[in-house]
Amino acid sequence: VDARTMSDGTLHFIGIVAALLTVPTGNLLIMEEINQGLHPSRAKDLIKIITDIIVERKIDVMFSTHDPAILDAIGIDFSENIQVVSRNEVGVSEVKVLRDFKMFGKLIGRGSLGTLSTRGELAKAIFQ
Repeated sequence: VDARTMSDGTLHFIGIVAALLTVPTGNLLIMEEINQGLHPSRAKDLIKIITDIIVERKIDVMFSTHDPAILDAIGIDFSENIQVVSRNEVGVSEVKVLRDFKMFGKLIGRGSLGTLSTRGELAKAIFQ
């Protein structure tokens, strides 16, 4: 198939899989906005492929997203691995583990990670 006939999302998806399959075992792969151009209905497929390859190839992956569909696909089971980056009151970026949020227990009872993000509840929890 000619790549010129593929959508941006398909090309991005192929690029992610190619990177996962070619990074040397034991290394860290960092990707930004993994959902770019990807239809939300493909989020679960992407996360499953990423997790399967991570386990099989023994690599570490760090990626960023703002996409509620990706957050839902990751799910609460991986919350100890989800880190939230935000700016503090003086403008310095801080990284916090989602599970360490004071309100974490109450948050997960209110909906999925994607729903909480869409409603702005994750953002509010950062500053509590």
